[in-house]
Amino acid sequence: MIVLTKLRPAFRVLFRTVTTEKINNFQTTTGLLFKVNMSTEKKAFSRLPTEVRPYHYDISLVPDLKNFTFEGTQIVEIE
Repeated sequence: MIVLTKLRPAFRVLFRTVTTEKINNFQTTTGLLFKVNMSTEKKAFSRLPTEVRPYHYDISLVPDLKNFTFEGTQIVEIE
């Protein structure tokens, strides 16, 4: 089984911030990712059932540097 999802709009804001400020430090970038993930907006609960085990993740990001956005997909292969 393969699960496809689109990345959330909050990540577009993060990409714009990272690009605008020209942050090249990996630790700073991952810290920002963590903060964006902790936003207060309600999200749909999307946890896999405990009997389902993912065995491969494929993540693709395509930046649009002109508009400071990006599109992305994630594919999760499960048993």
